Amino acid sequence: MSTVFGFTPKEAPSPMDLEATAEYNKQQEEERERLKKLRELREKYNNPTLGMDQKEAMEYVTAMGSTDSIRGLGQIFAKATGWDSLDKNLKEKDKKLHAIFQNEEYGGKAFAAFLGSAIALDPASYVPVAGWAKKAKDIKTLGEFTKYGAKSSAILGGISYTSEDIPGLITEADDGFLKKKAEQVGLSTVAGGALTGTLGTASNVFAKVVGNEVPFPVSSFWSKETGAETTSGQKIKNNFENPEKRTPKILQDLNTNYQKYVGEPAWKAIQANPAEFLGGSTGAIIGYGTSGSVIDEETRTVDVEATQKQRLTRTALFAALGAGVPYALKQNDAIRETVGRLVINDYGLSAERIAARQDFTITKNSIADEFGDLTSRVANDLDVEQRKLLYGLMTGEIKTLDKSLDLPVKKQIESFNKEGRDLINKYAKEFRDAGMLDPEVFKKNINTYLRRSYLKQSKLKDTDTRLYEINKDIRVIGDEFKPRGIFDEVNPKDFNKKNGVWQQEGWEKVDTLSNGKFKVRRDLTKEERVDLEEIEDAAYAIAETGRLFANDIATMRFFDDLSKDSKYVLSTEDYSKLSNKEKKKFTIVSKDTIKDTDVQKFGNLSGKYVDKSVFKDVEHIFKIGTQEDFYRQQGIKQAIQLQQLWKKMKTSYNPGTHVANTMSNIMLLDVAAGTDFKYVVKAMKEMRKGNDSKIYRQAKVDGFMDSNLVSKELNEYGSQIERNLVELQGNLGHVESGIWGYTKNALKYVKKQTVEKAEKLYSLEDSVFRMAVYMDRLDKGASRVDATLDARKLFVDYDINAPLIKGLKNTAVPFISYTYRIVPILAEAAVKNPVKYAKWAGIAWAADEIGKEATNDSGEVNKLTMQKYNNQKMFGLPFMPSTNIRLPFNDERGQAMYINMARWIPGGDIFEQKSGEGSQLPFLPQPLQPGGFYVDAWTNFYNKIDPFTGKKIEGNTLTHFLKRQPPNIPFLSIPYVGDTFATEKIKKASRADTTSLTNKLVYQYGEQFGTAPSPYSPQMSPWVAIAQGLGIKLNPQDKEINKAAKENDFNRQYNQLNSEINNAYTDWERQKISFEEYEKIEKNNTEEIIKISAEYDLLTEKISIAESKETQTDYIKKYYPFYGRLNKFEGGEVDVPYTKDEPEDRVDSFTGLPYSDQMARLGFNEGGSTDNFISKSIKELAEEKKYNFDYEKAFDKKGNRVKDIYVNKGDTRDDFVRDVYLNAKARGLKYPEIVASQAAAESRYGASQIAQEANNLFGIKLRKGEEGLAKEFMTKEDYGEGQVPEKANFRVFNSVDESIQGYNKFINDKKYSKALQAKTPMEYLQGIKNAGYATDQSYVQTVGDVYQQYKNAGVFD
Repeated sequence: MSTVFGFTPKEAPSPMDLEATAEYNKQQEEERERLKKLRELREKYNNPTLGMDQKEAMEYVTAMGSTDSIRGLGQIFAKATGWDSLDKNLKEKDKKLHAIFQNEEYGGKAFAAFLGSAIALDPASYVPVAGWAKKAKDIKTLGEFTKYGAKSSAILGGISYTSEDIPGLITEADDGFLKKKAEQVGLSTVAGGALTGTLGTASNVFAKVVGNEVPFPVSSFWSKETGAETTSGQKIKNNFENPEKRTPKILQDLNTNYQKYVGEPAWKAIQANPAEFLGGSTGAIIGYGTSGSVIDEETRTVDVEATQKQRLTRTALFAALGAGVPYALKQNDAIRETVGRLVINDYGLSAERIAARQDFTITKNSIADEFGDLTSRVANDLDVEQRKLLYGLMTGEIKTLDKSLDLPVKKQIESFNKEGRDLINKYAKEFRDAGMLDPEVFKKNINTYLRRSYLKQSKLKDTDTRLYEINKDIRVIGDEFKPRGIFDEVNPKDFNKKNGVWQQEGWEKVDTLSNGKFKVRRDLTKEERVDLEEIEDAAYAIAETGRLFANDIATMRFFDDLSKDSKYVLSTEDYSKLSNKEKKKFTIVSKDTIKDTDVQKFGNLSGKYVDKSVFKDVEHIFKIGTQEDFYRQQGIKQAIQLQQLWKKMKTSYNPGTHVANTMSNIMLLDVAAGTDFKYVVKAMKEMRKGNDSKIYRQAKVDGFMDSNLVSKELNEYGSQIERNLVELQGNLGHVESGIWGYTKNALKYVKKQTVEKAEKLYSLEDSVFRMAVYMDRLDKGASRVDATLDARKLFVDYDINAPLIKGLKNTAVPFISYTYRIVPILAEAAVKNPVKYAKWAGIAWAADEIGKEATNDSGEVNKLTMQKYNNQKMFGLPFMPSTNIRLPFNDERGQAMYINMARWIPGGDIFEQKSGEGSQLPFLPQPLQPGGFYVDAWTNFYNKIDPFTGKKIEGNTLTHFLKRQPPNIPFLSIPYVGDTFATEKIKKASRADTTSLTNKLVYQYGEQFGTAPSPYSPQMSPWVAIAQGLGIKLNPQDKEINKAAKENDFNRQYNQLNSEINNAYTDWERQKISFEEYEKIEKNNTEEIIKISAEYDLLTEKISIAESKETQTDYIKKYYPFYGRLNKFEGGEVDVPYTKDEPEDRVDSFTGLPYSDQMARLGFNEGGSTDNFISKSIKELAEEKKYNFDYEKAFDKKGNRVKDIYVNKGDTRDDFVRDVYLNAKARGLKYPEIVASQAAAESRYGASQIAQEANNLFGIKLRKGEEGLAKEFMTKEDYGEGQVPEKANFRVFNSVDESIQGYNKFINDKKYSKALQAKTPMEYLQGIKNAGYATDQSYVQTVGDVYQQYKNAGVFD
């Protein structure tokens, strides 16, 4: 049977024995009462082992030993996630454990029992043994055995619980957690290695003694460890090439089993119900974020426990609601189908069809790559004139090359002609064989077809061949199937006249029209082509031909393959056999032909019935359909282009976005892709080689690097290879003359060197990581298609096949694409591989701890007071560490330096909810907020509100709007617009630098000498401002400034709410609103005032606690340099410097009084009495004596409502005065009645903030050079010109009695000697005022009134 606190429950008697049962129940109740009192005593005296017998102790230490690793993992989790309550609970248990070890009676036995249970009962202890059993055959040397033991022990040491308040072998009691954990791991490693080494050596000795083979030979140790027995360092290479070989087997097995039994099934369930998962997750986030504080109506304080319960309840409720709504809607087929097609990417598509789409891309790019390779060699090996000769040769205008031509050049041109002609004919034959090209036309043009292009606006019907239009409008299929030249209509009789003009000019019949006329055509003459400025450049012509051939061959194959798939494509006969319900799933494909041809636009799909989801994908791939037609309309197209330019300003042209993009990709590479960073290095090397790299050329063909923001979402130029051809075309344009031509060329050069390079860099930042994943997947055995799909998906494929998302992206929610893609990526990683999140959380937490350790700064006050945007949690999860990490140094002003990593984390601010200011919608995450050029313009000009800050725009709205548009580049200033925000910040930081006289005046005296720094924002140096502009979010923190900012924010809200009440009252008096309306406003605002006041009070309480901890730590380290080592001393005398010989003569630095006084208070002096010495804090005294503390409405001199004040209600004030009076009298203070009256006036009868938080009843400040604990509070002083607010350090006491003793020490200063000789209480009061005790001009009257009141009431007997 188990025992609790040494109690062994007796066996219950038979229920039939009523007397025995009653006695048993009585004993049980008595035992429960005893245990309850014992727990209370242990808590009261802070002694966890009080009344503990050996049996209870042994059971406790055994339980602690068997769960050592579980507690250790819990400790790490609590530290990493900031779960303070868990950390505190574990510390209390550990404190109790070590208290048991210190017990003189059974401490040694308890320690042995703890070690034994940790070894025998902790499951983690068996992991190394199990690993050894598996790896025994592989461990063949003493060195390997020793290394295995050291590694295993290091892991065990790492996950075991680390005692934080106990000094170690090297560390001090007050050293940080990381130091102590490092010490524990190090000692475990040494001990484990030594133990296994000793065991291995002993095994060898024993084997030699009995004549057996030595199990762990030493001779082969070095060769085995260094890989000398392998060839060419293959062992080392293999370990580097395969990261899994460097992962402990036990961790691999654990990960495999998790994936098999948890991760994969869970993710499949989510994929099967994406709407429910997304709705539930969104609901949980909104529920958690919108759950406010619960206020205790009686105390007007935040009920922390109730707040947590409400938050959990709302989170669960909103999650259920978020999941339930889509689930209910899904039950309706029509709604499910409509919503699914609108919002789900590739809705209804199977993995097979997605792979087929990728095959189309590979086919198109493979063909284009062939033409691209030939284009590149022609462009590089031939000059302009030689390329013109090749062009004439390929089009048939030149039959043979001039014999005077240099022979090597002639052979090279002829070789290119044959190669180009063979390449064109190869694919032209495929067109012919597929029935897409008339055999006669093929035969006629077999040796002369080459795509012709012109620079001038053509006179040709329905054709716009201006170069820039060719570049930007890459159509689906068919240009090469169209007859070329000039078209006309003619009467058949005229056309058939022999030797007529139609016959002489070479016209040929194309078609017979409905009006009976012939449609005829002829080729352009040479003169006409010259007039149109034909581009007679073979490289360009081959490129254009290849671009069209690649697109059309790939399209033809895609349609043909799809038409043969009976799962998705049905003939008319098969379709007619379907039920009406099944027929709704298919759509018929048009039999439309390519204009001016008989070739059907959809090839073999034409006239067949295709699955709707598959055909929607066809429309998406080839940019056809209603939505695409709408986007191509004039006006709409330009509007979208303006929106895209706005997005470029915020992304590819913004240096901060480049930094954030790269850094988040590094984390995404590990968290989502699971790819080793070494592949990024490999990818960079291969991409640097360009087309000389086989894998890079293959990657371009596979097309995954095109899936990035610049190429797909902003420019949509097409594939990477097509874009390379466009670049080549760009070198062939007109060179305009004159000033205008020079200016245009100069602007083009500037554009190329700035914005175009920025766009390429932005594309490269994604491409290099995609390339890394691609190479990683290929190395792991994936197919090219699967490797490509992974590379595209994991680094945000912006090509989204979901009409609603596409529409929002182009209109009101410009950055929805990123959120739409990144959320499922992060969700999949969280479900399948949560250890990756824990890893990065651990890295962030460790970095923060190192920074705090290096600067001796707990960071608690800074974290409580810094602005919300600097205090987010990683991935938006409340249990994760902060994204704002403490750096191991301060700035030049001594301010704590942090770096905010929020934008460097994948997803960034996707979970950051907005409050609904400006154009922002409440509770929506930032990326889903309305935005973009047009929304910003509306908010700016119509609402006159800044869409970013939500604040009212002061000044010219046009200037403000224009200022928001350029990219936020440091040092950039635009004429008539002004500085960018980054530039402004740098200038402001430079002006606030206090090194120059001018800037000192600005800093000290404000705007009359320039721009004064804000009193509510920590000052930053210019280099910090520059770093912020470049995307490195350094942020200095000054806790005093931060506290002032929090106070200012509170006052602003408070005054605003009060002002609304006063305004409503005025409106009621003027009969503008009804009394009911006024009451409603008054009620709502009063409730809000109570809420924000309670929240602010809770914040100040937390700040106070944090500051007390920091103050105590600093004080102990300053005045007790040997603290932490004292517990290690085990005997002998210690010479402590600067101490009195006798304990009673020593002075307590906290109270400033001799310890003899405290001995008297404790009753150790003869005749001493402690009856009236109040050793409790004011809060404890109030609880004991039932002081009636509560909040009370307050008003200023003008009658305006101000912040409620905390007071001691009248019916218990006399209790307070009486208690202080008796304590002061027992201490022998002069005129204790005045002392009590001073305490009442100074502390509002114990209710003031200084009294509540510092037990300081008299407003006693810490004097210069004086030792003792202190805390900063706001106060008001009167120096003859009225009361002015100021901050001061006030003494901190542990109890009411210590406060009275502190007063006694303070008043016994020689400057009050005259007052201490006073004959009456009032003379004493006037004397201390005259000596400078208080600056309040009415101090004597105020305190005197209190004295007279309670004297008359008989309180002072």
